[in-house]
Amino acid sequence: MPYPYPVVPETITVHLGAPGESARNVVVPFAQYIKNVASHEIYPTWPESAIRANILAQISYALNRVYTEYYRARGYDFDITSTTRYDQAYVEDGDIFENISRIVDDIFNNYIVRQGSVEPLFAQFCDGVRTRCGGLSQWGSVDLAEEGMTPYEILQYYYGGDINLVMNAPVPIPSEALPSSDASTSNSRKYWRTEPTGSRSTGSVFP
Repeated sequence: MPYPYPVVPETITVHLGAPGESARNVVVPFAQYIKNVASHEIYPTWPESAIRANILAQISYALNRVYTEYYRARGYDFDITSTTRYDQAYVEDGDIFENISRIVDDIFNNYIVRQGSVEPLFAQFCDGVRTRCGGLSQWGSVDLAEEGMTPYEILQYYYGGDINLVMNAPVPIPSEALPSSDASTSNSRKYWRTEPTGSRSTGSVFP
């Protein structure tokens, strides 16, 4: 069952194909996974506000898959797939851009929630040119950033004014430092209820 207070997982298990496809699973450190996704979903030359907004959507999307146990509840042994047909792009051993890596290091434990909810937002997104959806437009976010919008304002534009950003969510204590009775039985989703490490600010919460 999902834990009531989401934290950022130590790792995420990625299926390198469609859900029913015979493909390998890889266990990837969560921040490294987001760096890979961002480097294959968006461009490093975009305005930083657009990059940050897109990365926050990618983080929230992945955390929603983990927190709701979307695939595991359906009998699969992974958290998310590598294909944009079902999830977001992940390329095993793919190149990572330096500025994207730096930004992910800064915000990998921030994510979007609806006000009054603890669940990471299922933050759908699409390129906004070849495909359209009910969430963030990747290319549209570039236009909004060039108009001077902040990452939070861009996210509000696409997901509504009733969103908050959870800032500095706790990360798990390494499993080696915990008694065995305290650790999750899942190898890929190590969650512990810990106190938030960051402070609250306007527009951001820790549930």
